[in-house]
Amino acid sequence: FQAEDGIRDLVRSRGLGDVYKRQKKYDASKDGEADIINVFKKVPKKDGSREEYDLQIHVKMMDLNRDGKIDVWRFYDNNGAVAKEEIDLDFDGKIDVTNFYTAGVVRRKEFSVRFDEKTDRWKHYDENGVIILLEEDQCNNGKPDYWEHYTNGVLERIEKDTSGDGKPDVFQRTGDKGFTKIMSTTDKFDSKASIDKEFSKKAEKPSGKPTEEEPTEEEPTKEEPTKEEPTEEPTEEINSEKTEE
Repeated sequence: FQAEDGIRDLVRSRGLGDVYKRQKKYDASKDGEADIINVFKKVPKKDGSREEYDLQIHVKMMDLNRDGKIDVWRFYDNNGAVAKEEIDLDFDGKIDVTNFYTAGVVRRKEFSVRFDEKTDRWKHYDENGVIILLEEDQCNNGKPDYWEHYTNGVLERIEKDTSGDGKPDVFQRTGDKGFTKIMSTTDKFDSKASIDKEFSKKAEKPSGKPTEEEPTEEEPTKEEPTKEEPTEEPTEEINSEKTEE
């Protein structure tokens, strides 16, 4: 939205449009200073009349620590439901958390854990606002390298990217003592290719089968010399001649 940045700078509209001149201020702390400011916008009346309009809340701004500076900006959609919320956690005027809503339910949260205005943690929620996934940039390179998967709000699996390619390569289930390597798609294809290669090699060996059978057919020829025992026959004849003498 064009005027969101401008509305953070000053409570006044700064010429950003007539919509930001319609404000209501509240002193919730009773210290004489406004700590809640509601900004309204014109919306057509539901009956369709052109000359008249209704005022609908567009932004709610809040000073949480009562230092005169806005710490929370809550934006509303055309139906009056919360669409986005920006929060300054350390009260330095910079956004540290941004919450995104769908139908009034938070579906995603973005954090600047290092308080440097760079998003390094993301939380995702289901339609009931229950967490299903946490992503984190632990290497400070702008990409998630740590993931937590949840089922019914309970942590079930952790994944990490140890190679820096933006993809998880190790995982750990709840109850596991350590991490297990995740086999990549490339590894699967390579292993399949090697298996196919081995099968193709076996299929290309039809000539090898007869060669394996030939030695078995020639085995009797190898046994024939042992049956004839030619070395023993001369010794028997010599011995018989000596006895006759």
